[in-house]
Amino acid sequence: MSMTIQEILDLPPMKGLRVIAGAANIASRQVRSVTVMDAPDACSWVREGDLIVSSGYIFKDSTELLMDLIKSLAEIGAAGLGIKTDRYIKEVPSKAIELAESSSIPLIHVPNHFAFADIIHPVLSEIVNRQARLLRYSETVRHSFFNLSVNGADLKTILENLQNFTHKPFGFVDTLTGERYFFGEAQSLRSRFDSIPLRDLLSSGTPDSISLNGKVYGYLLFDCKQEDLAERNCEIPITQAKGAILLYMQRRVAEIQAESRYRNEFVQDILIHNLRFEGEVWNRAKMFGWDLQGSHCVVVMDIDNYKHQFEKRSRERDFLPMLESTKKRIYRICKNHVHGLFESVPYTEMSDSISFILPTEEGFPAFKAKTTPLFRDIQTSIKEDTHFTVTIGIGSPKDSVFECHHSYDEARKALEMVRAATGGNRVTFWKDLGAYKILGSLYDTDTGHSFYREYIGPIIDHDKRRKSELLRTLKAMVRNNWQMKAAAKDLSVHYSTLKYRYAKICDLLEFDPEDSEQRLNLALSLKLYLMNQDLEEY
Repeated sequence: MSMTIQEILDLPPMKGLRVIAGAANIASRQVRSVTVMDAPDACSWVREGDLIVSSGYIFKDSTELLMDLIKSLAEIGAAGLGIKTDRYIKEVPSKAIELAESSSIPLIHVPNHFAFADIIHPVLSEIVNRQARLLRYSETVRHSFFNLSVNGADLKTILENLQNFTHKPFGFVDTLTGERYFFGEAQSLRSRFDSIPLRDLLSSGTPDSISLNGKVYGYLLFDCKQEDLAERNCEIPITQAKGAILLYMQRRVAEIQAESRYRNEFVQDILIHNLRFEGEVWNRAKMFGWDLQGSHCVVVMDIDNYKHQFEKRSRERDFLPMLESTKKRIYRICKNHVHGLFESVPYTEMSDSISFILPTEEGFPAFKAKTTPLFRDIQTSIKEDTHFTVTIGIGSPKDSVFECHHSYDEARKALEMVRAATGGNRVTFWKDLGAYKILGSLYDTDTGHSFYREYIGPIIDHDKRRKSELLRTLKAMVRNNWQMKAAAKDLSVHYSTLKYRYAKICDLLEFDPEDSEQRLNLALSLKLYLMNQDLEEY
């Protein structure tokens, strides 16, 4: 604990002391103790923050000794030097005053009638009293935040308590929910939050992060000078508040995880038709605030190429945490967009997809018109934010939630078929698939396998033996309506290369390009085959 030279001079017992040099520094020089110096070698025991009081006896016959003392005190970081006059020295030499001024050492005139105890006792008593007051204040603050923690106080209450102790304007960003809180006269801080991206705002200021084991749970940003926050009446409550916020966040994370597990289990029971009693469904739905009465359909948003990335780069250092973090960001984007249009709907998170059960009371055409722009916005946001894409499949509406497992199966088949046929980043409604639903019934069956092997088996085998790209070329031809120039451009190969490959395909398959029925058989065989393949290989 300490006090400044100015505060010492303001004490009633110190009336008569006068600053004769270094007056500009008396408000900043911190005094931690008072020491009497009347021996030539006493500097050996002087510490930083000591206020030195001397009778002047040791340098009464030598101004140089006084000059050396001032230099030594400046090097040590002493708080100041008080010299009694009118006894051994009548006045402090002007050279010593000039040196003290240039060295920023406060030089204090002490009247001769002052005993050393008249200075030492009041100063040390005040320092001890301040220390005691600080300890009482610290205990009050600690007890206050401790009570909030053990009583399960919410985040806003904890932050309000911090404001009551610091009386400084500040804002807090909750990184778990994205919510922002403002306290005190924080209008300018609020306007900066509204006009500047959070990342830029945090980098431009000096935020106080609330973190544990490297995970950041929030940021405190005060709208005041940093030196104000360094004062003990601010530093203590900020430290205690950070501890209380961490306890709250850990409790909140545990609640979210428990709620998430229970929610996921319930929604997955609906999607796989693991439901026993109707009353149980309504009770569990009511617990989450969901209305499952009436018509609903299932929407599945599946991350394209996620498992392929996982297997391809799983051994890279720090890749798995980064991939998991990206997945969470994708799910958060999906939830934020859906909840912006539908207030409260069931959803469940799986290994590489998130599924929603959405109400369709307005009928399928109206539902499709309402949700298609939403799904497109989700895809755009995910691609811009993460560089990943998602394929979205939408099952047909069902009159009862107990039939939603059929809608879920349809949504999965829809996205798998469209991804295999045209690539990822697509939105597909099961009701719009038409004849492609037939392929869905052949998907992953012996009949389907025999069908595509009959028509495109030779080029599948040729690609495996020769490491060629005939299957990829056939896919480009089908995608570009059998136009070789368009297919060559699609594959970024020369027209002659495409022409050669196409001739090879025709030869291996004994295929007549002019026969529309053969074209149809090849196209269907290719789509059926690709349903079982990793699209990124082609």
